[in-house]
Amino acid sequence: MTHNNLPLLQPFADALGDEALTSLAERELIRSIRLPDFKPVDPAVTADRIDGAVAGLTLGDAFAARYRRSRDDDGMDLVEIDRWLGARRSGQGGHRLAASSQMFVMSAEAMLADRFGASRNLAATLTGRSRSLRSPGNAVRHTVSRLRNGTPWFDAAPPSYGNAALPRAVAVGLAVHALPDQVGIAASLDAAVSHASIRATATAASLAGIITALVKRPVDASFVDVVSAVVDSIDVDELRSELAEMLAGDGRFAVPFSPEAIDSLKLALWSQQFGPNLTGVLHAAATISRGDRATLAVAGALHGATFGPGALPDRYRDVEGFDALRVLARRLAEGPEATAAPGMTSGDGNADIWFLLDRSGSMSSIAEYVVSGFDGFFASQRTEAGDATVTVVQFDDQDRHDVIVNGLPITQVPSVGDLFQPRGMTPLYDAIALLLDRAERHGGEDADQLVVILTDGHENASGEWTHQRLFHRIGKLRDRGWTFVFLGANQDSYEVGDQMAMPAGNVSNFRPNESGMAACYAGLDRTVREWRGKERHERRRDADHFWGDRKEAEELD
Repeated sequence: MTHNNLPLLQPFADALGDEALTSLAERELIRSIRLPDFKPVDPAVTADRIDGAVAGLTLGDAFAARYRRSRDDDGMDLVEIDRWLGARRSGQGGHRLAASSQMFVMSAEAMLADRFGASRNLAATLTGRSRSLRSPGNAVRHTVSRLRNGTPWFDAAPPSYGNAALPRAVAVGLAVHALPDQVGIAASLDAAVSHASIRATATAASLAGIITALVKRPVDASFVDVVSAVVDSIDVDELRSELAEMLAGDGRFAVPFSPEAIDSLKLALWSQQFGPNLTGVLHAAATISRGDRATLAVAGALHGATFGPGALPDRYRDVEGFDALRVLARRLAEGPEATAAPGMTSGDGNADIWFLLDRSGSMSSIAEYVVSGFDGFFASQRTEAGDATVTVVQFDDQDRHDVIVNGLPITQVPSVGDLFQPRGMTPLYDAIALLLDRAERHGGEDADQLVVILTDGHENASGEWTHQRLFHRIGKLRDRGWTFVFLGANQDSYEVGDQMAMPAGNVSNFRPNESGMAACYAGLDRTVREWRGKERHERRRDADHFWGDRKEAEELD
């Protein structure tokens, strides 16, 4: 199979390059799938099912971690599971997510940023954020190691049949639900980043197709009928036969479980016979798989896509990063944003982006989320058409101007990784002034200037500059067409921004926690992409209304 034989592959080839697509196609790692031709469903119904799928996947993942910590031999019985899933109790901490959910989020973000170039983007994100992954599998660790050694993303994966890519397939199925012809291709490309085997990529394509079909199905379409229709279109005979045999069986799961992708999918599908009671679904899947995380995550996603969040226990609100996940679900329901074709120029001018990052001691509680959000933001921005140069400066009272990215093309911005180590106090005014000194010296004459400031605290350590002096300086730069964005926590960001001549339309509060940072970066990614895609006169016209009609970081309030 070559991509020349499949016209649907052309936009992926344009985004990823002919070498990547040829390499993957020659190994038969790219799969397609044909979905049922459903009549249009109320978008609100589809959005509800997507919300359910996201919540179900993360709850299944969280439950797996709890199940694996229970009795070694017997696991948890139905009563214990029902108690664990029961009503929320105040004072209890959130349920931590493992690599299954973390990589689900990575793939979802990559797909939303650029559905055609998402696999390359995912590889870059994995490289930059791998240290934050909790219990990644051997295939992912092997892939990351090879990526760091310079292996191209399309050749870095081992020939693994494992199931670690399946939660990412759920993300693909949700992200491109409105574009069913692309689902199988996108999911197999995503899986190929870490699992270079036909069975792994074909299983991922199959699952993505099933998820898409479930969230788009007519109200009167049964689960088995929908899944069977998708299975019939699988283009790998052995895989299609195994799934069809399971669906036509007598209700018993007779095949010994292994963490192979196909076994994981079969078990997750089989467990749905115990729905709409999630207790029964998770008990069945956990008992046979001994708490396999990817399997339980997929089982939860299938349950949520079928019944929506209303069928989930209230406990799912205790999952780590719940608010951020709800924001992600809404974005998935909206679908991938339109992007310019590869090679097209966005706008009529280049861009210089100046990023000022508060590294004072108060940022220590969210340091992990600052880094992961930063890396994800630039991984997304790398896929946007148009030239941009990036400078990133972090600051505290020990170093008011620590340059960690110095005028690099946006496609080459590295992870901040271990460079971000919070300490000291917050000389905000001095740091802004020093950044503007650099920007005025080195900013391109033909480039539009965008200054982004992120801080979680009040000014408390400046020795030279005041907000009054900054007010006049920033005002003059705005008159020259510069755009300023101010993101603040633990303060009235609008009052602080106003004191420095920053328009309210360019200011946003954010919560200093994981969900707040995720929403903050999601909004910043959207708005910077929009800004980069505008013509110069449009950038100037909208300079005081950077966020448009929404501020994702404030939607959590």
